[in-house]
Formats: sequence, structure tokens, C-alpha cells
Amino acid sequence: MVRPFPGTQICKALRSAQKVAVIDRDFSPGCGGIFAQEVKAALQGDHAPLPVYEFIAGLGGKDVTDKDIESIIKQTLTMQNPGESTWIGLLK
Repeated sequence: MVRPFPGTQICKALRSAQKVAVIDRDFSPGCGGIFAQEVKAALQGDHAPLPVYEFIAGLGGKDVTDKDIESIIKQTLTMQNPGESTWIGLLK
């Protein structure tokens, strides 16, 4: 994890965003991806509700491929409301 977490810079970079997709390579049961939780915390109070979509990919050292990222982008563009973490590329 990045410490100190660059929350101010992330908020500034996402100022004009309508949605955010976060790809985590870790998972904490009950919380989801740790980086996604950090991004959500940084955005609290700084933005109107900015939906953060959590994706878990690359667990166990598995590569996150261009195809995985393309799928994440497509899903993020079509999703209406963020929910629980979406798992990518774990079945193959």
C-alpha cells in the first residue's frame, strides 16, 4: 500500500470523473479491495457521491491482462450502481 496515501492528489485527479474503477490485487473479507477502500475514504466529503467500482484481479500473482482491463472498463461504463467487489479472471 502507498504510504502516505496520496488522497489529495487522487481527489484532484478525479475531480471531473463520473465513475471510478479500482483494480485491486488483494482482498479483505468483509471489506473488499484495500486500495478501493482507501480511494473511497479519500473521496469522502470532497466529491458529490462519486461511484467507485471495485474489481479484484491478479490474485496469487496472476497477470491482469489487457483483456481483463477492457472487460473492467466495459463493465464500469454499463454498471448503474456500485455494489460488492467484482472478481475478474479467476476461473481460468
